[in-house]
Amino acid sequence: MPGEIPDTGVKKFLLLDFLESEPKFENGECWIKNVVPDVFTINVDKYLYWLLNQFTSAGGKTQRIYINHINELMENNNVDVIVNCTGIGAKTLGGVDDLNVFPSRVFIKREINHLSINAQGGKEFTYVIPRDNGNIMLGASIEVNNIGNNASLQNLKIISHYVGLRPSRKGGIRIEIESRKNEKGREIIILHNYGHDAHGYSFSWGTCQKALELLE
Repeated sequence: MPGEIPDTGVKKFLLLDFLESEPKFENGECWIKNVVPDVFTINVDKYLYWLLNQFTSAGGKTQRIYINHINELMENNNVDVIVNCTGIGAKTLGGVDDLNVFPSRVFIKREINHLSINAQGGKEFTYVIPRDNGNIMLGASIEVNNIGNNASLQNLKIISHYVGLRPSRKGGIRIEIESRKNEKGREIIILHNYGHDAHGYSFSWGTCQKALELLE
């Protein structure tokens, strides 16, 4: 597991939840009090580097190119499978054109501290999550269909700021296979795996496993 390897940037800590009122459930109640679970946080800079290193160490190669249509990747007759993990790009990439995809803009602020708290009041939810480098992530605000990448935080001491566009999708995550033929009539499999919204890191291992099962 990545959490057992220091270089992954994954850290285990105790999660404290504070609720202004007990949650109400339409079909009965299922509520456990006074539980402090062990959870994981990810320093994504280190984690993504670790993932890439796992890929290249296994013989994988990377190449950065720009395409307008997914079929452009089918021109190489050495390609058997194309894995489409384009996120928000699935909305505009030719040959995919998934109109169910939309961006959700998210703000977080990075502080230095050693505290982990979740707090919920009414419909609002706030989190304070530490990472392995001593920083804390404070969040979050979500603005659906906002593609701006500038944050305005006045009168606050900022170490760094990130404005992320989460790949939301009506209908949820798309994990499915389709078969196409290139210009020479060769069959190529396209495996779609996108639309994870705010749960990309949480769901990634599970959706990758599902994708592999579809290929098998």
